[in-house]
Amino acid sequence: MNDERTHILQMLANGKITVDEAQTLLEAIADRNSADETFPAPPRPPRAPRPPARRHRRREPDNLIDQVLQLRIHGIDGRFIAEMNEMGLTDLTPDELVELKIHDVSPGFIQEVRRAGFEEVTAEELVSMRIHDVDSDFIREMREVTSRDLTVDQLVALRIHDVNADIFTEILNLGVIDVEAEPKSADAAGGEKAA
Repeated sequence: MNDERTHILQMLANGKITVDEAQTLLEAIADRNSADETFPAPPRPPRAPRPPARRHRRREPDNLIDQVLQLRIHGIDGRFIAEMNEMGLTDLTPDELVELKIHDVSPGFIQEVRRAGFEEVTAEELVSMRIHDVDSDFIREMREVTSRDLTVDQLVALRIHDVNADIFTEILNLGVIDVEAEPKSADAAGGEKAA
């Protein structure tokens, strides 16, 4: 006998329930037990292992608070952003704004580069030019000596490797390199057009 039947019989013996009540309770237990045997409960699925507890770690720098802090730390305010927008550098990311500010890419520098012939210059190119001291004087000097329209990457590479007009001319005069000068384009020649 299980504990439930024993308990029911004990209540009957103590006069707490009648014979009819005891009979009803015993039948209910029997019905329940037979139903359990006919339709056994499905086995419980194994518990998925718990993920390891999350440790508090520094969030990625694209988080809103970090971005605002980075802009503030580097002194980037609405005025600086407006100046970049006026120069045509719109939709800049916080990282791009920080790079421009850190490397002192000012509206004056942007205008200088554009007057030297680079109208469609990107924020990344401006930063690279500023880092490697590619200014309007260097651009003009290298255009004159090479007789070519140079790209930002070419100018930066020349500056990185300390190639100036004198060194370029000296190497060409040594005759090691066979060069046929390309004619300057109208833009590179300062807007002059062939008559």
